[in-house]
Amino acid sequence: MAPTAGAGRNGGEDRLLTVEEAARKLAVSEDWLYRHADKLPFTVRIGDRHLRFSAAGIEKFIRQRAGR
Repeated sequence: MAPTAGAGRNGGEDRLLTVEEAARKLAVSEDWLYRHADKLPFTVRIGDRHLRFSAAGIEKFIRQRAGR
């Protein structure tokens, strides 16, 4: 079962994405994602050294940016 981080859309569970998966979904480089992780609302820190990204948070971010 995939790791989760709270409730996602429709009350389901939210999948946590790796840097590679999130970068592909956002169409950015992994380097860009690492550099901007602290400013992005869907970043989830696991301990001191690991980053994951909320799939539901990324979807929401994309929808908001598309609405601009």
